[in-house]
Amino acid sequence: MTPARSLHARRRFASAALVAAGLVVAPRAANAAEPKPKPQAQPVSSFAVEGALGAITRMGEADSGLEIAERAGPLVELGVVWAPDRTFAFGLSFEHDRLGAEQTFSGDVPAIARIERSVETVWATVRAYTMRRDDVSLFLSLGFGPTWQSAVARGAYAPIGGDPPFAFRCEASGGAGLALGVGVGAEIALAPSVSLVARAGGSARNLSGDVLSDDLGPCAPGVGMVAGLDARLGVAWRFATEPAAPPAR
Repeated sequence: MTPARSLHARRRFASAALVAAGLVVAPRAANAAEPKPKPQAQPVSSFAVEGALGAITRMGEADSGLEIAERAGPLVELGVVWAPDRTFAFGLSFEHDRLGAEQTFSGDVPAIARIERSVETVWATVRAYTMRRDDVSLFLSLGFGPTWQSAVARGAYAPIGGDPPFAFRCEASGGAGLALGVGVGAEIALAPSVSLVARAGGSARNLSGDVLSDDLGPCAPGVGMVAGLDARLGVAWRFATEPAAPPAR
């Protein structure tokens, strides 16, 4: 090979090497230059509609003196939450809880075989955020409000005088009491306006222990003071009332 042809071959090889290097480096540089997507900033103030499902379990013994046959039951909650800033939020919600069942027996024939209990509560709550980020937030909650009880009793009753026993069913409700609750929770952003809300806590309800009556007369003893632990998972649909400021460029 002549010197001229050798020089020409070396130049062609160097050009091919530069092109190959450019094909490798260019995509990497382009990927490095592309900004990573950031979660959309949460609004400074917002209004949200929240719905949640969960479970509650009773603690301690029954004030009625009856044996607790079932301690746990489902709960459902629906409410609204207003956050004036990114530190605090205020809520109002309605919650329905099933508090399980109590049972008792009197001799060979039960006077009341089973009482199924439930409570309804209107909660006024405040949340204090211990961490607030665009993707996940943590908060403490405190709530109070009026609460009502209801009971469904089923069983058999043996009249005095040797008459045969008969089965019965009655349903009654009682007056309002006061409920207090505390909890911890987290909000996880699923979309710009949708968040997953998880919360766990405890509550105490000061309700009457007097006998609950229906139209036909006495039905079941009241639940009295009742405490419980609960956990729930829900979804919040948020509407900004003051959007977050756009990031500085």
